[in-house]
Amino acid sequence: MCKHWAKIQYTEPDRYDVSNTSFTALWDKGYSTLITDLNTILKFPDAQANSNYKGIALTLRSWTFLLLTDAYGNIPYKEAGQKVTPAYNTQKEVYTGLLEDLKQAQSLLNPANGSVTGDLAYKGDILKWKKLVNSLRLRIALRISDKEPVLAKQATIDATSDAGGLISDNSETFQFVYTSSPQTKSSFGLV
Repeated sequence: MCKHWAKIQYTEPDRYDVSNTSFTALWDKGYSTLITDLNTILKFPDAQANSNYKGIALTLRSWTFLLLTDAYGNIPYKEAGQKVTPAYNTQKEVYTGLLEDLKQAQSLLNPANGSVTGDLAYKGDILKWKKLVNSLRLRIALRISDKEPVLAKQATIDATSDAGGLISDNSETFQFVYTSSPQTKSSFGLV
């Protein structure tokens, strides 16, 4: 089964016609907003922060870096958000670092560590976050399987044997569901 989505207006993405603006938006938003904000959460002292917030932040930061390296190849990773002109890392270094980051995120996520508020994707369900972490680890394993088969095999074993499991149905999909706002309302109700 597969899902298809097409638009009538602004059809460029449907035709894989990526404009320079949309291609650079990932870079601009990824580094100037997402990674910077997520690094702020990760810097909170352990005594001050619920480890689930740090686990979620590390997961989201890893996902952002994954999108960036998939789109651009070599990217600033280790020094991102720490220096004005960070050094670039090879894609191999990024993927390897992301596997370590996701392993750490998995260890930080624990339902017994307290609840999480403000989670618009999973409504604070830490078990779903753990499944997302393992699914991202598996995605990276697939990305590196031709170039780094030994590391890919170990990452696959780690992701599939982890007690957190993998995303296995649509109710576990990581997605942001927009809430109602003045922009989504019409005189006839919700659009």
